[in-house]
Amino acid sequence: SIMPQKKNPDVAELIRGKTGSTVAALVGILTITKALPQSYNRDLQEATAHLWSAAADTLASVCMTAGMIDTMKMHEETLARQATAGFAMATELADTLVRRCGISFRTAHQIVGTLARMDAVPSLWTIDETCFSMTGRRLSDSGLDEQAITDALDPVSEIGSRASGGPAPGDVARVITIFENELQKDLIALDVRCNRVNDAARMLDHEVRRRTRMISVV
Repeated sequence: SIMPQKKNPDVAELIRGKTGSTVAALVGILTITKALPQSYNRDLQEATAHLWSAAADTLASVCMTAGMIDTMKMHEETLARQATAGFAMATELADTLVRRCGISFRTAHQIVGTLARMDAVPSLWTIDETCFSMTGRRLSDSGLDEQAITDALDPVSEIGSRASGGPAPGDVARVITIFENELQKDLIALDVRCNRVNDAARMLDHEVRRRTRMISVV
């Protein structure tokens, strides 16, 4: 942005833009290799440029991402305050009413929507009164309590409950461990291949020198 007061995430924006170039390279490679007959074909050489550019962009993006994460500063208090602003947990509150009280999501949606329009602080009393005015019943009689409401409105508690593919800290740590193990396997495999390439290079150099000496003798 040209405005001096704005702070744009330049690194993240540029990395996101590079994904377009990388995907384009993938499409180019797939298109070139599509329906190729057996054995090598001259048109296959067109894929090389796409391959190297994609690899270079990916490596650069990974390095930039690591640098961005290492140097970024988190204003945790501001983030925590903003996470609860504007009734951000409205959907989770509605889901809690459905799970705890057995009401339909339509009714829960109407209750939470009414509270949001009233700009009322969600509490057991306000929810009970709102539900009573709509349905003639109070949800506290169906098992709803203040703790359930507090948990539903707490982003940290809500995120922690989203396991199996969600952003729950425990699940994120589990996935990180899986990828770290896979990375170690890849590093070992890469080391094996590098050793093979180095061995082949030494054998080639030895053979070239041997044949060069033979030619010199002749």
